[in-house]
Amino acid sequence: MFSINRSAVISRVLRIGLLLAPVVFALSACVTAPPLPPATRANAAPILPTSQENAPTSAPLQVPAATLTPPQPTVTFTALAQNAKVLAINIVEPPFKPVQSWAFDPVTVTVKVGTKINWTNTGAILHTATADDDTTFNSGDLQPKDTFSFTPAKTATIAYHCKYHPWMKGTIQVTP
Repeated sequence: MFSINRSAVISRVLRIGLLLAPVVFALSACVTAPPLPPATRANAAPILPTSQENAPTSAPLQVPAATLTPPQPTVTFTALAQNAKVLAINIVEPPFKPVQSWAFDPVTVTVKVGTKINWTNTGAILHTATADDDTTFNSGDLQPKDTFSFTPAKTATIAYHCKYHPWMKGTIQVTP
């Protein structure tokens, strides 16, 4: 018949746990959630006094839940390519950042008519560079490391985006 030595089993389990603890701790330190944006309290009720004489006697206070606002890009960079013949725009996916931080870099460019604009997908997944009117230019699918070029022939302001990631937006100001 088979017998189990409980103290030997407990001893082995504890030893395995002690061996794995540093690994689990190290892994848990690597996997952290990005910080949430601050909650907005635009519609929140005012703070009431704490003294009992002014406290309401009716229903409990109803405070609406805070509304989370998604992170918004805060920096707009203008690249001036007044004398340049080629301007580079990178499609970037910052490592260890939420997808909402993916963007065109620079976001806004000012170029002269006839300046060649090159987009390069420096990220790890598909992107596009598509004019908002969908006729001025459309890169189609840009695999990682792919490039796309467009040369504006007339003055205009051209807004564009990535069709797969609509928060990725850019603007080209074409001057004479």
